[in-house]
Amino acid sequence: MKVYQWHREGMTIPDCCELLATNDRYPVQGFRCGPNAFGFQFHPEVTLEMKGIWTLSAAERLKLPGAQQRGVHLSMHPIYDPPLDRWIDGFLDRWLATDRRAPKSVEFAAAAD
Repeated sequence: MKVYQWHREGMTIPDCCELLATNDRYPVQGFRCGPNAFGFQFHPEVTLEMKGIWTLSAAERLKLPGAQQRGVHLSMHPIYDPPLDRWIDGFLDRWLATDRRAPKSVEFAAAAD
């Protein structure tokens, strides 16, 4: 799956973390540390409107080596973003389902005792 990247910084992850997503330019795009802590360097939340704003307000970044031009950013949105939208929705549903905290009503009842 192709995802939207709008950064020029790289990072490394600790040995205890698992690399989940990568690319040639920035090897760490997504990772997990333990069962429930995730980090993403790419942008699963970005909308077409956001891409339009970013590519105008930071147009100088489009001149950097390896940068794609504004038209490419915008024209690729309908191709690559629907699968990413489905992925992030599923990921968040599964991740939030791992919340093991007690229901709020139980927490309030316990606090009142």
